[in-house]
Amino acid sequence: MSDSNYLRDKVPEPDEQAELNSVLIKHGQIREVVVSFYTEIAQDDLLSKAFSNVEDWPQHFEIMTNFWWVRMGRASYIYYPYNPIKKHFENGFSAELLSRWLDLFKKSLAKHLNQEQMNAWFLLAEAIGNNLLSKNNEVIRMLNSR
Repeated sequence: MSDSNYLRDKVPEPDEQAELNSVLIKHGQIREVVVSFYTEIAQDDLLSKAFSNVEDWPQHFEIMTNFWWVRMGRASYIYYPYNPIKKHFENGFSAELLSRWLDLFKKSLAKHLNQEQMNAWFLLAEAIGNNLLSKNNEVIRMLNSR
């Protein structure tokens, strides 16, 4: 990570595992998926615009690897203050972007994981994405009612 101030603890070893719905996924696999996925996003015609504010892709890879590690029940090793609802709203988050994001994410999962791992992680990603979309729509309704 380019800014060591974000590191809180030692980065997990690649073989260290998280458990997601009784499915084991290694930290190294999480990182592989994240790097593969966000590398594709940076080149995607639709999604690259929403991620145009990412200035340091390697740092983003580390932050997102930590994000998924935590969502899979493990302890965070990076301190990174972040408001996901605000961040996604400011970047034009929409159902169209979520659909494209999920399509690309599923393809990246399929490249790096077995079917059981892919299904467990995709269900989590879909739930998070739908929740974020719901929150985003609430913000839009609030702004429109003013």
